[in-house]
Amino acid sequence: MHSRTFLAACLSAIGMAAGLLPVHALDGEALRDPPATWNLRLVSATPELVHKEVFAHDPEAEAAAPLVPAELGNKLPGRGFNAVTRSGKLVFTTQKDRRSLDDPLLRLGEVTLPQDTRTAIVVFAPVKNPAPLALWAVAAVNDSPEHFPAGSMAAVNTCTVPVALKLEDQKFVSQPGEISIIADLPKGPEGKPVQLRFLYQDNGEWKMCGAGVWPHKQKSRDLAVYHWDAKRSYYIARLVRDPVAP
Repeated sequence: MHSRTFLAACLSAIGMAAGLLPVHALDGEALRDPPATWNLRLVSATPELVHKEVFAHDPEAEAAAPLVPAELGNKLPGRGFNAVTRSGKLVFTTQKDRRSLDDPLLRLGEVTLPQDTRTAIVVFAPVKNPAPLALWAVAAVNDSPEHFPAGSMAAVNTCTVPVALKLEDQKFVSQPGEISIIADLPKGPEGKPVQLRFLYQDNGEWKMCGAGVWPHKQKSRDLAVYHWDAKRSYYIARLVRDPVAP
């Protein structure tokens, strides 16, 4: 008998003799870390990505788990929901069936969740060259008040080039795939809105992909989501306000 199997059998026998349930701690599923429950809110960068129902699957789960449908809108605060994952990753599809994980028409994308919290805002955005099983870019923003406090901004770069957020004369650069929290935001004189510019880097040159004014709100938060726009054939940015104070 294999030593691990023999030891498991001994432990099981001891447990049964003591009036306990059989022990299988050395076999398969029980050896792994227990699953964690996350509270998530979903938001899309464009209206084209809105879905009334999406499902969050743990890609490494050995069996199908009960799933609840989640709403993917293009505004916050959004409707929160709980997702369970042991792997720390989630794959989003449009079907509850796990076979949708391997269907390029049903699988939307995969995200790795931040490990220092159990709450996140999951952002969906178009990509320049979608892969068969990754139609969209998916990023998870740590939603804890310690990491993303009220009055701050999260720059979410789903592009393949560096991007920058320019507020007045201050420029905040984010690398491809990076999520940057900007806590010390400049304020306009006497509380007036500040000039806001979105930039992306093209062959070493910074180009503007959006501009406007931004009213600093100390009790809310903002997400600046940079993504590819197929209609315009260049990168753009969308500002999403989260009115929920953490």
